[in-house]
Amino acid sequence: MASPSISTDYTLVLTDENGCQISLSIKVIIQSDTDIFTPTGFSPNGDQVNDRFKIFGKNPNLTIEKLNIFDRWGELIYEENNVSIGSQIGWDGTFKGLPLNPGTFVFYLKIKESGRTIYGDINLVR
Repeated sequence: MASPSISTDYTLVLTDENGCQISLSIKVIIQSDTDIFTPTGFSPNGDQVNDRFKIFGKNPNLTIEKLNIFDRWGELIYEENNVSIGSQIGWDGTFKGLPLNPGTFVFYLKIKESGRTIYGDINLVR
């Protein structure tokens, strides 16, 4: 049994009683998407600090397959699809070009490489 924390190559060599050998090699690849951070709030007030809701991760090349943000009635108010964590635009707290009032919103996130999905709440603070 093995539990590597980084990607690792393993080779198993078996020898029978006659000295004949067979070997098997396998590479275990560890994906680093477990280091994804989803903020619980943001403040789109124009001060250039925390003005957009964005996903953060150790690996900026992971792909956000889908990011959907919904209001409390379930209406889709923002989506961003098939962008890397490092190149995402992020939600600016508006809907149809108008700033939304402070409140709690729900997001759905799917990471392409692992198929991992994350759900959560976002607090918009002005």
